[in-house]
Amino acid sequence: MRRVEEHGQDGTVLPDCAKVYLPPPAGRFGMIFRVIKVEDRPCLAYVAFGVRHHPRMRGARPSINWLTSDCMVSRQDAEQEQTNR
Repeated sequence: MRRVEEHGQDGTVLPDCAKVYLPPPAGRFGMIFRVIKVEDRPCLAYVAFGVRHHPRMRGARPSINWLTSDCMVSRQDAEQEQTNR
């Protein structure tokens, strides 16, 4: 399991996340988890599974980091909006 930089070099935003490469040690697929607290204990919440990096070509699907980043940013925006109400 590897810690994920909150702001990736590719522009992704993955706060409080860790990832696993499948198959280890550097497989084509990845699982992303978010570190959360449950009853004051640290836990891993499964966020996403998918291809780590697609070939760079027109029409290529986004990588798992991009898909997860979009989800995290959307959730942070929603949480911030709730806080501001």
